[in-house]
Amino acid sequence: VQGRRPYQEDEYQVVTPMEALIGNVGDGEQTSFYAIFDGHAGGRCSKFLTSELAQNIAEGPAFKTDLAAALNRGFLKTNEIWMRVADQRQMNDGSCCIAVVKRGRQLYVANVGDSRAVLCSRDEVLSLSFDQKPNRPLERRRIQAAGGRVVNCFGISRVNGLLAVARAFGDRALRQIIKADPEIITRNLKDSDAYIVIASDGLWDVVTNHEVKDIVLKSRFDLATTAQSLTSLALRKGSMDNTTAMVIDIGLRQSH
Repeated sequence: VQGRRPYQEDEYQVVTPMEALIGNVGDGEQTSFYAIFDGHAGGRCSKFLTSELAQNIAEGPAFKTDLAAALNRGFLKTNEIWMRVADQRQMNDGSCCIAVVKRGRQLYVANVGDSRAVLCSRDEVLSLSFDQKPNRPLERRRIQAAGGRVVNCFGISRVNGLLAVARAFGDRALRQIIKADPEIITRNLKDSDAYIVIASDGLWDVVTNHEVKDIVLKSRFDLATTAQSLTSLALRKGSMDNTTAMVIDIGLRQSH
């Protein structure tokens, strides 16, 4: 939802199976890709990611054998391509990205920026990504080592006083400091794992992981309606950002 912003910069994408992108749908375990792209300084970078990122991951030489390596390569390659386009057209757009890739019982979460993936199971609620804010100690050290500064602007930490995330696609004016290297977390899924929620920070700025879990696990509606209830809650709680939420049924639940 666009929310209270005068423009919409969020995008999302689902590709299943990813093997279809490279014409290689065989008898083995198929791969599913789910992603949300939270654009800033314009919506052209986030739109570009919907056409390029999944394709570049699937075309990687390690796609079948090492998904983590394929994700890392795909993210970096896509950012390189975007930067060339942005330089040619003088575009300063950037975008965060949270991507969830599932193959069998193995889950891979690749994050650049401050969108988030949360696992909702019968046993727990678990963040599957870390918000890459500039004041996070790991990111602050990396930014400073690259010659940048973290400046507090009215209570919000910003890179060089400009950008409120520590990693992103694009942002060519900050290319020496802001990188698109994904932070990748893997998980072997359990039978008790039920849903994954991925969302842009328009949701997470005002709604907690536990609130999301309660809504998703108690919902009697279809997944689209449940996702809509999350974005509606964010608006009611005062979110000022574009807000995109996706609810993924990971299909391992036993009857209970």
